[in-house]
Amino acid sequence: MMRLDRILLLAVMPFALLACSAIGQDDSSCARHLEARAAGVRAEVSVPRGEACSVGSYQVAIWFEDGTVRGFSRDRDGQLAGLWLVDLAHDGVLDLLISTTSTGSRSYGAIAWFQWTGDEFVERELAALDRTQRKGYAGHDFFEVVEGELYRSFPLHSEEDPDCCAVGELARFRYSLEDDRWVEAATNLPADEDAKAEGQAGGARAGLSPC
Repeated sequence: MMRLDRILLLAVMPFALLACSAIGQDDSSCARHLEARAAGVRAEVSVPRGEACSVGSYQVAIWFEDGTVRGFSRDRDGQLAGLWLVDLAHDGVLDLLISTTSTGSRSYGAIAWFQWTGDEFVERELAALDRTQRKGYAGHDFFEVVEGELYRSFPLHSEEDPDCCAVGELARFRYSLEDDRWVEAATNLPADEDAKAEGQAGGARAGLSPC
């Protein structure tokens, strides 16, 4: 197993969740290349040229400090949203997280977890939200990694809210590998625009790079 002396993660999040929601819209505004680094390891994920922003595949390449290179590809339903290299289990084993956001007014989020086995990255399954946690869920997911922990946030949607915009509270969950489930991270907070803008701006400063 590869050991990590330290974690230096680069989290890249979208600053335009609906940039490619319209049919025929210019894909140049979508993220087509993301990069992350940690303890001498560099990872890149990219959308092949010619593919639509909304659906297709992504290609992953990882360079290790000793010159080892690994790569793989996966299908995707949505645009690239985030990329992290992190020791998610706090066991010294490198993990790769890739998030995507579906096009459309509700911008459903998804995240894939790949764990380094010493020779390759193997995809691991993350549990879905349970029935109680999905109450009020209508997309607009925001994934982030804070101090080596994976968090998922989304605004709680009411029947009166339009698809694009929820005005209620913000639900936030942390993924517990010990329990293999999402657990509530904190008391729900108001889903104000300033909080959402701050999280998205952090991703933009980290280097969202359309190509």
